[in-house]
Amino acid sequence: MKPSIFLQLADAIYSGHEKGVDKIVQHLQSGGSVGAPFLQIEYSSHWEDGDFSAPAHVYGHEGRHRMIATQKLEGDAPVEVHLLFSGGVRSRDLTPEIIKALNTRIVPQGANRRHVVLKGPFFEVVR
Repeated sequence: MKPSIFLQLADAIYSGHEKGVDKIVQHLQSGGSVGAPFLQIEYSSHWEDGDFSAPAHVYGHEGRHRMIATQKLEGDAPVEVHLLFSGGVRSRDLTPEIIKALNTRIVPQGANRRHVVLKGPFFEVVR
C-alpha cells in the first residue's frame, strides 16, 4: 500500500506529531528498521453471502508516524501493510470476491469522516 493511501484511511494526524516522525526518520537513516503498519478493518457479515452493498470501514490503525517517515525518505512507493479484520476473520477466510470488494471502497477511520467513502484500489495482494 502506498503511504498516501494509508494516511487517507487512518485517523487524521494531530498537531505536534513532528517529533515522533523525526525520531523514526533518524532511526531509519541510521540503518534501523520498523515493523509493518496495520489497519483494522470491519466489513458486513453479508459480504460472506455475496452482498457487498455496505462498504468496509477502518476502525483502527497503527503506524501512521512510520508511514509519514517512510514517505519522507522513500516517496510514495508501496510498503507492506497488514490488514487485520474484526470478528476473527483470517486471511484464509478472504475470498477473491471479498478481496476485490475491500480494494474497491472503504470508509476511512474517524467518526467525523463516516460519511466519506474512498474509492480504490488501495493495495496489491501479496501472499
